[in-house]
Amino acid sequence: MTGLQNLTDDVIFFSHLLCKDLTIHGNKVLDKYKSQFKGTLENIHAIELSHEKTAGLIPSDEQYSDWLSGFQTQKQDKNA
Repeated sequence: MTGLQNLTDDVIFFSHLLCKDLTIHGNKVLDKYKSQFKGTLENIHAIELSHEKTAGLIPSDEQYSDWLSGFQTQKQDKNA
């Protein structure tokens, strides 16, 4: 049962993390091409899960701090 609970927590946490990353990336792409397409969205709609996080339904970042510490943010070249 513990393994099933851990697996469920992993799926919830990494799905939430993926949604945040995709929203950030989508907004960068949108900003890059906004001038080429008239009438586009102002920004990508983010999934709001603060109520679920407060209720304890989404595992905390602290549970995955070892895993998250392996990733560093890189500065990207503006010309890329």
